[in-house]
Amino acid sequence: MGNGKRGRPRTVQFRYSVEEGVSYDPNEQPVEYWLSTCKNKHTRYMYQVRFENFENFTGKSGKEMLQERISDVASGDLIRAEKYNKLAVDFYEKMNEKYSSHTAWSNLTAVRSFFGTFGKHLELVVDQYLGRAGKKKPQAEKKKHKFTLDEVKALYEVGDWYEKSILILGVQCGLARNEVVSLRVEDLKPWLNLEPPVGPIELVREKTDEKIKMILGRDAVETLRTFIGDREEGWLFESSQNHGTHITPAEPDRVVKRLWKRLPRAYKPRGKVIYHGLRDFFSNAMQNGGMPFLHVELLMGHVLPQNGAYTIPTDEVLREEYKKAEPNISVRRTYSTNTRLENLEEITNLAAKALAELLKPILEKLWLQQQLDLETVGETIGLLRKPDFENMSEKEIIKEYLRLTKGERA
Repeated sequence: MGNGKRGRPRTVQFRYSVEEGVSYDPNEQPVEYWLSTCKNKHTRYMYQVRFENFENFTGKSGKEMLQERISDVASGDLIRAEKYNKLAVDFYEKMNEKYSSHTAWSNLTAVRSFFGTFGKHLELVVDQYLGRAGKKKPQAEKKKHKFTLDEVKALYEVGDWYEKSILILGVQCGLARNEVVSLRVEDLKPWLNLEPPVGPIELVREKTDEKIKMILGRDAVETLRTFIGDREEGWLFESSQNHGTHITPAEPDRVVKRLWKRLPRAYKPRGKVIYHGLRDFFSNAMQNGGMPFLHVELLMGHVLPQNGAYTIPTDEVLREEYKKAEPNISVRRTYSTNTRLENLEEITNLAAKALAELLKPILEKLWLQQQLDLETVGETIGLLRKPDFENMSEKEIIKEYLRLTKGERA
């Protein structure tokens, strides 16, 4: 604070010189070209420092590494294609030993940014190696609450249909916030009359035009069918403040926090409760259910090695894998693979409950009429007490109604 220089970059002699307004050849000067795409001077400075750390780690220049990466990916050899993914993770581990986890992660981010600048097929995919080896992202990532299946079920039960729909798209589809808010009714409605799980449904990301795949499980189909109702088109989640537009990406976070506050105090958050935690839940639950890691990554819209070549499964395989893992993401308190039987039992119980409510006032009149008829023919009511219709079960009410309509005495 004192000399007014805090936070300013130190004077450092870089290997690469980048000037404003100068065009660089991506083939001959890939590092300079990449850095020139960073419009923020501070970001450019930090990327230069961190990428030179990576060059020192590998003993190769950025140009040499890019040429190797292009050759590895084009070879069609999965082992070669994974070389730089593993190398980047080794670099992250080395930085993590030397610096804080935040600094180590920013070094890795710079490396991924460099390769990603030259095409999606060259992007580095490192999450699977970090996860399998038990390595950790920066501390801020650890503060995110990790949902359990019981917590997800509890959240679903306390929500209205709008909130349930947003929740279910994270829990059973693994969609990101931006993908949720940009969904349209006409994209989903044709699928909601099919036997679940349905899909994969191909969607297009609103801002990037990237294609993603989504599968709707049984609970998602039933929830969205109820929420959509008789609507035929328009945004699935339309803004209540700005008519004709969809909700903002911040809304899913607000919904999840709102639902959590309604839970009993026995539920204790173990970190920040945000929507993205539902995506993590989906990923872990599907993998625990037997779905291969790369197939889960595909459903979550992540970049696959070699842009998915040799790894993208058929739609039928995805549906079968999803169906096997579906019990791990079901928001119902009971789960049965016999969907039709469970639905029939639920419908029967609901019908009995509704019928009992209708019969209660009728029973009152029928019982009184029976007593009057008995008194007319000279029989006395005696010590007969009026039944407590309000506290009878549905079955008892229906049974009493049938008895009275047949003229039988209690």
